[in-house]
Amino acid sequence: MDMSAIASRLGLSGSRHAVRKAAELRRLCDVTLDSVSSVLGIGEVCKATICLEIAASKFQVMFDRAEAVRMTGMSDKA
Repeated sequence: MDMSAIASRLGLSGSRHAVRKAAELRRLCDVTLDSVSSVLGIGEVCKATICLEIAASKFQVMFDRAEAVRMTGMSDKA
């Protein structure tokens, strides 16, 4: 899934700034934390969702964390 598809499932497609910032964070995450995320077992959808949550909080956009947890399959504590 690409970032815009995940954003639309989470209801963030209306905030283009947040989606662009999340894509930027995702690229930085891929460059700097690639080996760490593979060791921790974090999937691609999970990384994208975490980046979307960070970007949504930066731009003060509503983010449905319960739906994000349900979509990624991770626990709420992660």
